[in-house]
Amino acid sequence: MVDQPNLSNQNKGGLNQGNITPPRNSNSPKPGSSQNPGNTPGINPLKPGSPNPLDNKNQANINKDSQGAPQNLPVSNSAPGPSSSNSPSPSPSPSPSVGGGSLNQKPLQDSRPSSDSNSALNTSASGMTGSFSQDPAAATQPPSEQGGAVMSSGIQEVDLKDKKIPVDVLKTFSKESSLKYKMIAFDLDGDRLKVAMVNPNNTNALNAMRFLASQKNLKTQVYKISKQNFDKAMENYGQATADIDKLVSDYVKSEEEIQAEREAKKKKAKIDTQSSGAAPVEKVVNVILDHAIKGQASDIHIEPQEESLRVRYRVDGDLHESFKMAKEIASAVVSRIKIMSNLRIDEKRKPQDGRLKITADDGRQIDVRVSIMPTSEGEKVVMRLLEKGEGLTELTNLGLEGRNLDVLIEAINQPFGIILVTGPTGSGKSTTIFASLRRLNEVKRNILTLEDPVEYKVPGVNHTQVNPEIGFTFANGLRSALRQDPDIIMVGEIRDGETAELATHAALTGHLVLSTLHTNDALGAIPRLVDMGIEAFLVSSSLRAVVGQRLVRRLCEDCKYQVEPTQRVKEYVAESLKEISPEEIKRRLPDFDPNNYKVWQAKGCSKCRDSGTKGRIGIYEVAECGKEMRVVIDDKLTSSNLEAEFKRQGAYFMKDDGVLKALAGYTTIEFVEEATAEDDQEELDQAAKAPTLQEVKKKKKKQQAQKDSKQNITVPASQPKENPQAQSKKPDSP
Repeated sequence: MVDQPNLSNQNKGGLNQGNITPPRNSNSPKPGSSQNPGNTPGINPLKPGSPNPLDNKNQANINKDSQGAPQNLPVSNSAPGPSSSNSPSPSPSPSPSVGGGSLNQKPLQDSRPSSDSNSALNTSASGMTGSFSQDPAAATQPPSEQGGAVMSSGIQEVDLKDKKIPVDVLKTFSKESSLKYKMIAFDLDGDRLKVAMVNPNNTNALNAMRFLASQKNLKTQVYKISKQNFDKAMENYGQATADIDKLVSDYVKSEEEIQAEREAKKKKAKIDTQSSGAAPVEKVVNVILDHAIKGQASDIHIEPQEESLRVRYRVDGDLHESFKMAKEIASAVVSRIKIMSNLRIDEKRKPQDGRLKITADDGRQIDVRVSIMPTSEGEKVVMRLLEKGEGLTELTNLGLEGRNLDVLIEAINQPFGIILVTGPTGSGKSTTIFASLRRLNEVKRNILTLEDPVEYKVPGVNHTQVNPEIGFTFANGLRSALRQDPDIIMVGEIRDGETAELATHAALTGHLVLSTLHTNDALGAIPRLVDMGIEAFLVSSSLRAVVGQRLVRRLCEDCKYQVEPTQRVKEYVAESLKEISPEEIKRRLPDFDPNNYKVWQAKGCSKCRDSGTKGRIGIYEVAECGKEMRVVIDDKLTSSNLEAEFKRQGAYFMKDDGVLKALAGYTTIEFVEEATAEDDQEELDQAAKAPTLQEVKKKKKKQQAQKDSKQNITVPASQPKENPQAQSKKPDSP
């Protein structure tokens, strides 16, 4: 008679915890014997004709115990058969069993009720169906084939030889784990992961599979795969990718976590003007931002006045007063903006700069650059709205056309050199630079930027913000950038001779440098660089192109109309057209007749807020620095010679480009005159007074000489000293 184990105790201690061990052979110590004291969890193999340990009584105990904790044990309706007692079975081992309860301590879930008294126990660890088979053939398999557990037959075999496995599915298991356990994930159906295994009976592989899948809350389904197919499927792993994944897997968040955080940030940043739970001040700030976005404002000015708080929006370059609020709310509004921008709310004496991100109602992502300045009436807030993607447009969308576009594209495609964009503040220089960077942005190029501050962010470009307060200037940043193996460097602005010198040397050593400069026009940049201390031959060797630009208002497409030009307008147009070649006029205005044409105006409508304009467009002039221009810079650097060479190239000034755009219906002649007037001359003259490299050196030398001369002042020895007694004996004056 074969001793029957106490299944009720075993079920309570092992089954409910998911611990199911494979059968022992007949030579193993029996429970309760001297060789095996106590009730060791396990089931003795059955002899033909012996009582079934899963009899009705014990099965009832199992069912009773299983009610306390659901078990992940799908029950098979097939009745167990007898097994041979002479089959060589593996001896008990302390390693985790098929259930793997000791691996992750999770109770097994029973997907079907265990009401059938004759049902066999099946394990679904990692989604694979296995049971204690009573098939004699299965019991006689060698231990190497059993893998510590006897599996049920009927596992489907798959052929992955020519299958392209998705990367996200493949990375469920690392390459090392797949090679070690001879398993590979090849498909994902909902939350069920399909796994192909060379040996589906391998207990350790099953435990590892279930553990790895459980980390992503996935169920598993096992398939059989041949060794040859497995080796072929493993080619889906990239060696470099697998090595990197192994190094950073403990530190990098999963895609699901990253996406969840992004959604949470978007939800948090979304402007809510309707929620009743929001604080009154929070609603006020949200309304201010919401009106700016809907009105397509570029800047928001929140200004404390003597008796009110004024809010103004800059639209198409002009400030418009929107509304006023009570002065008492000013402090709370500023504090709310400081909190949103991660600024110090207790600092009210010094200026502060910050950034915040908001999401519009239509899902657009907008970066807001915040500047807070203390004034006599309180703190003033200016917010610059930078819509993601809006500044990263194509050059053709900015207004570059014809020859100007051709020259600029040819220049930025050069392997090295300097490309400068000139104009006053707010003329769109940065937008032109970033449109050029977007065109150059490729994986094979290393692009670095030095900005103050960072405005637009281009994916794949390394943006750096300078900080002069800690000594991180454009010049120091450019020195460091040259040690970063760059192909292209964008310098936000050339402000002094030192930065200009470094940019020139960077261009001459095989780098493409893009930067901005404050000059009145494109040709003015050349003598300005020379005035900064750069030798003329270095300027001619490094410079590739100079762009001068302004912004003019664009007419509303919904309400613009044509009118007959006045005599003054005809004269203005005729004067500009003389400076443009007939080929360029024909290219830009194919149907233009200089003797019979009309100009455009706009009356205003609801879509443009009755202003007649909607947005702005650039007017440009582009000077090409070719061989002839280099000769002029080296030997004949005068304004008249530069202008003569500029016209010889077929170039034309930005005023002439504006006339072509006015005739094409983009803007009006009046707007072109307004933009090209010399009203910015004072600012440009001030910028031109920036010290050059030689001026800085001379000033330092002069200061040092004065300091040394003061320290060396002595009284000459031959000078007689006055006798105070003699002075006292002098007769008093009458």
